[in-house]
Amino acid sequence: MAYTVFRPEQVTAWSGVILEESTRDRIGEGNIVRIQVNSLEREGRDSPYVRIISVDGDAMAGEVLSVYARENYIVKNGETVAFERLDIIEIPWECHDWGDDEWSGNENLADFESLETDRGRMTGVR
Repeated sequence: MAYTVFRPEQVTAWSGVILEESTRDRIGEGNIVRIQVNSLEREGRDSPYVRIISVDGDAMAGEVLSVYARENYIVKNGETVAFERLDIIEIPWECHDWGDDEWSGNENLADFESLETDRGRMTGVR
């Protein structure tokens, strides 16, 4: 299915707290982030989590994960999607210590709590 990748004004943590813009600069291969894709073929959007598999400057590619055990309808679990650093809508830095192999990969983000602002909003689809 054809889609575009949404570019948010802000990036949040899994909890919904808005992160400093500079947090995106520290994301690299192996990290898990969330993006939003909007369908070009029908009305609809989805916000899958992806594990970053390659980085070339601000261009990234990620493998769609099934962390919520649901089949994404615009992009499929296991599919590779291309996006840019500024397209990241969520950085679930908190997941590094959940003890779940599917969420492993964000251990290097354990200090992101210091990058949270005092503002928050809902995560997920924008």
